[in-house]
Formats: sequence, C-alpha cells, structure tokens
Amino acid sequence: MNIFNVNLPFKSMTLVAAAMLFSILAFAQPKAESPGKKPVISFDKNTYDFGDLVQGEQVTYTYKFRNTGKSMLIVSDAKATCGCTIPKWTKDPVAPGKTGEITITFNSAGKMGKQNKVILLFSNAFNQEEKIYLSANVIPPPAKVEEVIPEQPKAD
Repeated sequence: MNIFNVNLPFKSMTLVAAAMLFSILAFAQPKAESPGKKPVISFDKNTYDFGDLVQGEQVTYTYKFRNTGKSMLIVSDAKATCGCTIPKWTKDPVAPGKTGEITITFNSAGKMGKQNKVILLFSNAFNQEEKIYLSANVIPPPAKVEEVIPEQPKAD
C-alpha cells in the first residue's frame, strides 16, 4: 500500500489552487488613493534657504500654494518647530485653481550655525498635513571696533 498515492486528482487541484492564490497575492498592488472631490494643496516650492544671516536678524519669506483639487481649501493651522519661526497664512477658503500664501518670519536672535526649521500645515485637503521647510546659516555679528585714543604725553 502506497500512502503517497492517495487521491492524486485532489493533490493536483490543491497544488493548482495554491499556485493561483500565490500569483494573485504576488501581483496584487494596493490601489493609489485618489483625492476625488477633495481640495489638494500644491506648492511650487516648499523649501527656502535664507543663506547667511547675522545673529539677531529677523527675515521673512512667503510660500505660495495652489488649490489643485476640486473643492474649497481651508488651511486651519500652521505650526513651527520652534518659537523663533512664526507662520501667518491665508485664512479665507481658497477656491479650486486659486492661490494662497503662507508667510514665515524667522528670528535668528540667540541662534548660531546651520538652522533647519519645519512648518507643519493642517488643512481639509486630501494631503491633510503638509510640511514646508526653511534653513539659514546664522553667523556672529561683526566685532565692534572701539575707538582707540592714543595716550597723551604727560606734562612735566
């Protein structure tokens, strides 16, 4: 009696079913989500480098964005990674195809060296959280030149 020759058609069907299941799972790819009718916030440029700044300088840059979605975009909040970076943004809803702004003010007082800041935007967009970035290299202020008064010869 051969125990390995039990119901050969059943083994063949099981093997074929397993191969089909494996091929379906191997080639299945997750569907890319579509924004559908939601707004979409799109930046032409989401990074900005101020270059060299003298410690204590306060600088501003305005990022422009477009609503490339199909309904009104509302930016509800913007948060910076530190108190030295202050965001102000368009509070009114932005219609599809229209633009809005986010103005960032960076204060370099008390900072030194390379600075990298992240501003996180919250909105009703398909991409609900969006990050924008700024950087700067803060250098020390120039040394103050003190007026040197030559000593006067003493009178005898």
